[in-house]
Amino acid sequence: MFFIRDFPDSSGWKNHRRSFSAKNDIGREIVANVGALGAMIALTDAVSREAGEKVVLSRVPEAFLELDKKAHNMGFEKAKILLK
Repeated sequence: MFFIRDFPDSSGWKNHRRSFSAKNDIGREIVANVGALGAMIALTDAVSREAGEKVVLSRVPEAFLELDKKAHNMGFEKAKILLK
């Protein structure tokens, strides 16, 4: 589970507090880090969604491809909702 806080701070950044539970949202806790990475990509625009997904999927065993893709996309989508 990761949290994003929702209050302005002295730096001018807006923080959001929301939770993402890999166990509740995806069904497996093991992919929480992939969900968090998807959220960070969405919040920072450091790399494109597709580039982030490509890297994640290139590093996981084939048996976990769909699970990790789902977690990455869920984290990305939940973070993008916060930016609206």
